[in-house]
Amino acid sequence: MRALIISVVLAAALVGCADHIEEPRGTSIEVIPVTYQFKLTETSQDHLSERLNTFIDKHPTLVTRADWKIQIAGTHGDGLYQSAKRQLIEAGVDTNRIVYFKHQKSGQFKVEVAATVHQVKLEICHQEQVGKYGRGSLGCNTDTSRWQSMVNPQNAI
Repeated sequence: MRALIISVVLAAALVGCADHIEEPRGTSIEVIPVTYQFKLTETSQDHLSERLNTFIDKHPTLVTRADWKIQIAGTHGDGLYQSAKRQLIEAGVDTNRIVYFKHQKSGQFKVEVAATVHQVKLEICHQEQVGKYGRGSLGCNTDTSRWQSMVNPQNAI
């Protein structure tokens, strides 16, 4: 009986001293498309040019990073598209990033200009706390290795 109690106490002591560390994993990254757009019902080149200038001035980062889509419904589409394309190229948009769609049916809008940019959302890496290492989400491998070497310097990588 005495040997059983000693072995239970010894087993509990050994298990209690072991590190409870989760397997580290890499950081997760999400790529989210964000679309900025405006629609016009008028087909005047002057009005489209004015609105496009206002749109570019309001969102200057879209000029170099976004994919542009111009949709025009109606019969005057080619002239409006060429005007808008020329204006975007003068603003600094690459020609390969401009796509044109022409609709034969006239819907609720006549002209739609949309710019889609892909934003990256990274996982937030929380700082580990002394005494609670390995209990939370270990998303950052560099930080994980640093903490592992500080907590257990004999196991440093």
